[in-house]
Amino acid sequence: NVQAQSDPSGFHARMAARFHVGDAQISAVLSNVRSPADAYIVFRLGEMSGYPTDRVLREYQGGRGKGWGVIAKNLGIKPGSKEFHALKRSQDLYNGQSQGKGKGKGKH
Repeated sequence: NVQAQSDPSGFHARMAARFHVGDAQISAVLSNVRSPADAYIVFRLGEMSGYPTDRVLREYQGGRGKGWGVIAKNLGIKPGSKEFHALKRSQDLYNGQSQGKGKGKGKH
């Protein structure tokens, strides 16, 4: 979130390159989530689940307060699976490395 907020255009460019989406779609997702990190997770869950971004956003909006684990499960990503652990472990926008080492929400 810090890097995305300090360099919004760079964040948009990284998201566009990483997820092969246009700036309009990135802006649409950002306007429907609480933080840039949430936007990244929405795109990542879409990629992992095979569902379109609008479906992931519906799960996000319907599952507020329940956590990303519940949202991932609703999208068919099983808790404890390698996909689920990969989602929790790292992000890949900045040098392909995790920016946070802690567990829990908001660390991406």
